[in-house]
Amino acid sequence: MLSRAVLLILFSLLPSSRLAAQDKTQLDRWIRVPFSGTLTFRQTRSGTSQVGDMEVRVEEKASLRARVTGCREMANDEGGFEGWYPEGSWQSSFELSSTSTTKSKEPVTIINRGRGSGNASYSYGSTSSFWVDLQVNPGRGLYRLRLPKGWAEGILETTMIIGDQRMEGSDKQKWEIGGWLRDGYLSVKDEPYSPDSGDITGSETYNSLSATEGLRGQVAQAMKQTGYFAGSPPILTATWNLFLLDPNSRMDLEPDDTYSTWLPHASDDPKVKESLISITAKIVEPKDAKGIIEFKLEDVSREPGICLNWPRNDDDRSMDLDLALDLNDHLKISFDGMSAKTFEPVREATLWVKARDYGAYGKISATAKLVTGKGEVEIRGFYRKLGTPYVTLPEDEDDNFVADAWQRTYNVNGDGSDDEDGQPEGAAKGDGLSLYEEYRGLYVQGKHERFDPQVKDLFVYDRDGLLQASCFEEAASPLRVHYVTEEEMNGGLHMTNYRIVNANHGRCHIVDQHGLVVINDPGRSESWGQCHGPGKPGPPVTAEPYISVYVNTIRQSLKTRYENYRQEIDQKLGGPPGPGWFEDQVKGAVSMVAAHETGHGIGIEHHNKTQPPGPHSESVSPSAGDWICVMRYLFDYNDPDAPNPYPLPVEFHDDVLSILKGEWPWPHVFCTTYNNCKGQIKISDAER
Repeated sequence: MLSRAVLLILFSLLPSSRLAAQDKTQLDRWIRVPFSGTLTFRQTRSGTSQVGDMEVRVEEKASLRARVTGCREMANDEGGFEGWYPEGSWQSSFELSSTSTTKSKEPVTIINRGRGSGNASYSYGSTSSFWVDLQVNPGRGLYRLRLPKGWAEGILETTMIIGDQRMEGSDKQKWEIGGWLRDGYLSVKDEPYSPDSGDITGSETYNSLSATEGLRGQVAQAMKQTGYFAGSPPILTATWNLFLLDPNSRMDLEPDDTYSTWLPHASDDPKVKESLISITAKIVEPKDAKGIIEFKLEDVSREPGICLNWPRNDDDRSMDLDLALDLNDHLKISFDGMSAKTFEPVREATLWVKARDYGAYGKISATAKLVTGKGEVEIRGFYRKLGTPYVTLPEDEDDNFVADAWQRTYNVNGDGSDDEDGQPEGAAKGDGLSLYEEYRGLYVQGKHERFDPQVKDLFVYDRDGLLQASCFEEAASPLRVHYVTEEEMNGGLHMTNYRIVNANHGRCHIVDQHGLVVINDPGRSESWGQCHGPGKPGPPVTAEPYISVYVNTIRQSLKTRYENYRQEIDQKLGGPPGPGWFEDQVKGAVSMVAAHETGHGIGIEHHNKTQPPGPHSESVSPSAGDWICVMRYLFDYNDPDAPNPYPLPVEFHDDVLSILKGEWPWPHVFCTTYNNCKGQIKISDAER
C-alpha cells in the first residue's frame, strides 16, 4: 500500500537505517515527509533618500520565526495515507521609525513610529497557503520548500508638524513579513540535500527591489517612486534548519523544570544550584526498546573571563559549560569532556551540566543505539517543543545566545549584537554594550549584575565619591549609573585596556566601551573642573584620562567671594549665615561641577554664550539658557578676584554671588530646552 511504500522511503532516508537495496525508481518521486525544525525571516531597512522635495529617513526592523514541532499523517478522501502535515507556529515582531521633511518655504515634517507583533498556530486540519510545506525527492537528493509568511499587528503613531502647528494621531496597522525569493513567491525549488543525514538547511539574503524586478517590475517601480524604499530597499534574510523524522522511532529530550527560568551562573562549586541544569533523554518508540544513550555537548561558548570585566583582562578561553562530574557518575564521560554515555542499554538517562560563565551557551544532543531484529539502529533525540535535535542551554528559541527568561523580564527581542537602549533618548541609541553583553553582565562592587537593555548604562570609577554625592544621577535620569571599583574598570592609568568595561568580550561585540574616572584633583587650576581629552565633548572614550574636580580651588574661590562681598551677602541673607552654611555652598558647587564635567564625558557641550561677553571671542561665560542647568557657566573666568585677571571691557558678571545670596539654588539639572543638554547625551563609544 502507499503508506507502506512511503514509510519504507522515509526509513531509507535516515543514515542509521538506510536500505542499500532500495529501488532507485521507487525513490525517484516527490513525496511529503515528516520533519521538524525552524524557519526564520529577518527584515531590515535604513537610510535616507530624496523623493521630490521631501527627504525621507527610515529605520525598519522585522522578524518572523516559525517552528515545526512535528508532523501528523494526512488521510485522503478514501481514508488512505496522503502524506504528512507539519504542525507548529510562528511569532513575529515589527518596528518602524520614519521622518519625512519637505524643503518648502513652510516645511512639513511627518514622523511615524510603529511597533507590532503577531503569532499563529497550525495543526492538522488548518488550511493556509502561507504555512510551511516540504517535499523531497530521495532519488535525486532534492527538496522543495515553501516558506511561511506572516504579519504583525500594532499601532502606528503619526505626528505632523506644519510651521508652529502640531497634529498627532494613531491607527491600527498590519504589516506583512516575508517577501519574494528567486524561484517564485516564498518558495525554494529543487535544492540539493543529503538523504544520508536527513538534514535540510539553507539561507538566502535578498532585497525586495531586486527580487521584484523580474516578477513584479511595475510594482517595484511604483514603490521606488513613492519613497517606499527610502535609503535602501528592505533587506530580507531567510534561513531554514529542518530535520527529517523516522516515523518508526522516537526519543525525546526533556530539560528539567528550571529550564524556562534558568540563567547561567559562573561557579566551580557543585553546591551552587543556580549553575546546574539537567537534560533527560527518553526512548519512546519502539515500546520497550532499550539502547546505549550518548549525550554530546556541542557549540559551547568560550568567552574570556566569567563576565565582561571579571577577572580583569582574563584570556581564559576554556569551555563555558561542562559536565558536572560529581552528578554524572552513572555515565561514562569521554576524555575531552564533550560527551557521556550510559554503561548499559537503558530506556532513559539524565545528564547534568554546569555553567562556568554568566553568558554560557551550548547545545545538548543525544543518540541511542537500539538492537532490533534487523541489527543495530541509531536514533536521534528531539526536543519536541521546538522540533530540534538538541536542547540549547540556556533556553534560546530565537537563537541569539541570550536566555529567553532574561528577554521576557525586559520584554525585548532581537539579535545578540543589537544595541537599542533608548532611554534617555539623547543624541543616539545604545550604550556600547550589545544585547548579549548586557545579559552577560559585569561585576559592580564585587557583585555580578545584568542590565536593562532598554536603558543606557554608564560605568564610573568615582575614586573620591564626588559624583555619587552630586546631582548627576537625578539630572541624567533615567540613565543608569554604576559605580565600579578601580579593578573592575581597569582603572589604573597604566593598565592594559584602561577604562574598558567590556574588555573580556567575545561574541556579539560592538565596541570597546569605556567608563569614566572622576577624581578630586589636588592640582592647582584657575578652573573649577576639567574633563580632560582632545576635541569636543563626546562619549566616554573621549574623556582621557579622567575627569578632574578641583575641590580646593572651588573652596578657595567661594571663600574669596564671601570675604569680598560679605556685607552684600549677609544683608541679603538677613544676617551672618550659620556655621554649616559655607560647607553647604561648597557641596552645592562641587555637585554642580562634578555633574558639569561628567556631562562633557557623555557628549554634552557648554551653553551658548550671552552678553556681556568676556574679552575673548571664544569666551562662553557667563552663558545663556536655563539658569539651573549645570552646563551653563555662572561667571566669567576672567575673574577680578583671580591672581592675574584680564581687564574686563564691561562690568564683571558673576551669578555665583546671586546663589550665595540665596536668590536661587546651585544648578542641578540637564536642561531639555534652549541647548537641550539632555538631548545631547552620547553613551556608546561607537558614536565617537
